[in-house]
Amino acid sequence: MEKAVSILSKKFPQGIGYDLVAFHASATVADYVEAVEDFFTANRWSALRHEQKEQEGWGHCLGCPHCCSERIPLTIGDVITLTSLLPDGIERPREGPVHSQDIALALDKFAHIDVVNGMVDITLKRNEQGQCYLFDEEGKRCSYHAWRPLVCRTFFCSYLSHRADKFRQRLINDGEDELVRFLLTFNLLPELWQGKVSIEDYPETAWGKAYDQSNNVLPQNIEKIVLLESFTASLGLVRINR
Repeated sequence: MEKAVSILSKKFPQGIGYDLVAFHASATVADYVEAVEDFFTANRWSALRHEQKEQEGWGHCLGCPHCCSERIPLTIGDVITLTSLLPDGIERPREGPVHSQDIALALDKFAHIDVVNGMVDITLKRNEQGQCYLFDEEGKRCSYHAWRPLVCRTFFCSYLSHRADKFRQRLINDGEDELVRFLLTFNLLPELWQGKVSIEDYPETAWGKAYDQSNNVLPQNIEKIVLLESFTASLGLVRINR
């Protein structure tokens, strides 16, 4: 069966990485994440932070904590996922709706919110050692690996083409902007920042088309709904019609 997103191996001067090549018209964020993970599982690639320059799979990532100390921006999809880690969320059906109060609770527990020059930055909290709030010090890995934020699930310490990098940045940045827009729409920003940010600075994104913006309920499976096409403009990707 043909994949919804095509990622191919690409040789760079520094080593082997990947290029984002094509997508089906119906491809979603979830399809993209699956394609990235499948590529690094099944292909040879060069690591940036490993003595062995080429390997197949990503088992060597286990026990490597470097990327867990970097900034981790949160998308609206990430915070939906984090609601499942709340004390009363573990039993929630994975396809069930998420309400605005769930989002507020998840942000309070897991997120750091800052505002610089009227623009909101929402990131995962850090522990006292400066690592991700979800970092497991003993195992040197994420405590909830399958539920990592989008920026983590689409990052491998390898080389990637300019258009693959640009596409990933657009996807994550718009996902964070849509989260801010949702918070402003339903007055969920912490009191400290209220009145310092304008919703006019946050136009609707492709993420916003995945839910009813007049309703404070979000779909649990938003990454399976958001289409990729709006993030591909001017990148030269092949669009395949099914």
